[in-house]
Amino acid sequence: IWCLLNAFYVFIVIQIMHKKLLKTEMMKWYVQDVFNPLIGPIVICLLARLFIPNFDGRLAWFGFFLVVGIISFLSSILFSNNLKVIVSDYFTRSLRNKLSDKY
Repeated sequence: IWCLLNAFYVFIVIQIMHKKLLKTEMMKWYVQDVFNPLIGPIVICLLARLFIPNFDGRLAWFGFFLVVGIISFLSSILFSNNLKVIVSDYFTRSLRNKLSDKY
């Protein structure tokens, strides 16, 4: 039910909101904020699906899915313009703070 509720929000409520309030922003929002960040994880997951290894244990499968999940998450940040700026600013500030604390 959680998936259906979120799909309702994304495909129905957003349509209503953009028709009434933000008439010119709907396609920009869908492309820049929804579809662009999904491109990387979809490609990563499809590639992982093509090259599924033959593991015996649950721990190996857990590690495989953990690595695929982390790479998918990082690729979504790289494909999202807003998140890329936020993450790079965060790491730049933290690196600058650490370097200024040392010297």
